[in-house]
Amino acid sequence: KLLPEILAQKQSQVQGSYQDKDAPSVEAKPSLRIWSAGCSTGEELYSLAIVLEEMNFPWQQWNTLLVGTDISKTAIETAQKGIYGKWSFRQVSPELQQKYFYNHHNLFQVNEKIRRKVKFLCGNLLKDTYPRPGGDLFDFDLILCRNVFIYLDSHAIGTIIQKFHDSLNSQGYLMTGHTELYGQDTSRFQVISFPESV
Repeated sequence: KLLPEILAQKQSQVQGSYQDKDAPSVEAKPSLRIWSAGCSTGEELYSLAIVLEEMNFPWQQWNTLLVGTDISKTAIETAQKGIYGKWSFRQVSPELQQKYFYNHHNLFQVNEKIRRKVKFLCGNLLKDTYPRPGGDLFDFDLILCRNVFIYLDSHAIGTIIQKFHDSLNSQGYLMTGHTELYGQDTSRFQVISFPESV
């Protein structure tokens, strides 16, 4: 639902910026910026890269940032390796598993092509400063923060979602778990409910 919509919108923005100009010599690339906040061991971010690959996303024609952050250095180190056990594949078809992973000592490692598409960083959602134009955490099209707020109190969640709002572009999306924003002030957002997320 969201990725095709985001891609079409970003592409039309770039095309529209050249409508009134005389044949520019260098055409700007559209950008796609996605943040998996509280990414744990990285499955979500790799899944997004695989979804884009399955959509035949033209990586070379876009400026793309797929970034995952987590407070745990151990989790980030695991994510960077991209090595997972059978539990991580409980909802993955054998065809996708064979296409994007290879056997690694009775585990499965994400292939190099997909690993090169993503970036993982340590970060503290509550204490870190963002948006951070000097770094990577700004102007996102999509921020995913699912199964993170269940570990935080209401005040911390409120602080983080306001920082997320400021880190999205004007038409960007924040995706959380189904009930994770219950009781929060979401007045700066337009709330859209899906069967398994908000």
